Amino acid sequence: MNTQLTGVLRQKMSVRKMLGLGFCAVLLVIAVFGEGVCLQAAPADEYALKAAFIINFARFTQWPARSAAGPANTLELCVAADPSVRRAFRQIDGQQVDKRFMRVIAVEETDDLSGCALLFIGRTTSRDAREKLLAAVAAKPVLTIGETKDFARLGGVMNFIMRKGGLHFEINPETARQQKLTQSSRLLQLATIVAEKKPEDR
Repeated sequence: MNTQLTGVLRQKMSVRKMLGLGFCAVLLVIAVFGEGVCLQAAPADEYALKAAFIINFARFTQWPARSAAGPANTLELCVAADPSVRRAFRQIDGQQVDKRFMRVIAVEETDDLSGCALLFIGRTTSRDAREKLLAAVAAKPVLTIGETKDFARLGGVMNFIMRKGGLHFEINPETARQQKLTQSSRLLQLATIVAEKKPEDR
């Protein structure tokens, strides 16, 4: 376990307080991304846990110095998902990421996404809406995060996956580069690295 990553979590997140997940929350503090986190909880707890992961994704991602995404002191997390997911994500509204503060806002595929620094697209979002959302932020400094099969192979940067009962994540480094994002080597080491699918394979 990377001591720097552990230190950041201990200093900046009270996961037990924020998530209320008991033993799973303790695992998140101690072992964060390393071996995956147990998910034997209600859906609301699942998204509270994913919200905690997203805070750390943001902390280990660098946006361009002159990014147009949002005011200088805020980091907008745009959430395209059902109301229960949006409520779970509200708990990280105001969380500090370096010198910026997370702001959680709900969006639809028809909304202006120019202020988004991060964009989470939930599993209940239709394929058509998901494609429109990704197209709207393509090649812009937006960290796109999903939770559906092949999300990181079909235009997204990061994707939550379940494996062996634990929560893990994928990263598509090439898409991250296209989005003008720089992610820490530690984050990349902890992820499953994927490549974009060729059109004929989709």
